[in-house]
Amino acid sequence: MSKNNSTVGYLDFTQLILELIKKSEKYKDMFKATVELQQVAGIETAVIGMGYSHGKDYRNLSEEEQFNKLKRLIDLGHMSVLEHITISYSIHNITRTLLQELARHRIASYTVQSTRFTLKKVVTEFSDIMKCGKIDPKQVKKYFYCPNEAVYNQTVDIIRNMLDFLKKNPKAGNDSLKYLLPENFYVSNVMMTINFRSLLNLLELRLSKNALFEFRNLAIKLIAVLPLILEELAIYYIFEIKRINW
Repeated sequence: MSKNNSTVGYLDFTQLILELIKKSEKYKDMFKATVELQQVAGIETAVIGMGYSHGKDYRNLSEEEQFNKLKRLIDLGHMSVLEHITISYSIHNITRTLLQELARHRIASYTVQSTRFTLKKVVTEFSDIMKCGKIDPKQVKKYFYCPNEAVYNQTVDIIRNMLDFLKKNPKAGNDSLKYLLPENFYVSNVMMTINFRSLLNLLELRLSKNALFEFRNLAIKLIAVLPLILEELAIYYIFEIKRINW
């Protein structure tokens, strides 16, 4: 069932979803992160498991019936059944700062593109640019998050220091160079698989006004790509049950 052509209309969260997406779009030029949904599994398994605990047969239910069963679990606080549902995301272009915070959500699996491969490309590009004696701001912002001029200037200094380090230490590899990288360096590709209960916990914490704003932007995108049944369950839990301050 397409989100755009939903005939079920589980809960009237359309306006809230649009508000979330609008907030994310507002900062699209600030944050480069993109999210793709790779796989969702276990929705029917979770519903059948709920039936086991009640001594009932919940196989072959409609999607709306599945939604209502899972919503009932959330209302009762019986969250363990939601762990049967797993979501795999492909996440691109987040900073090392955000990656560290993301990895704190330990009940999940992560595969991250090696920094050494990205660094090789960065070093080659900036070495060529430096031969001209000037660093291109577009190239800096391609690999580093620079929200203001002060961060940009500091980042340029770090790039110069990295290239100077390599010049003085030509045998030093990228593993050594990684220790000189600032936290605003973009990580190209991250694969994350997380169960739905853990995802709800992540969203509850990271959509808060107190969360790192880059993470808030990512959390919105994690919701936006979910299939409708999970998207509306997530929004129901976060804004109706937990009523987070966002």
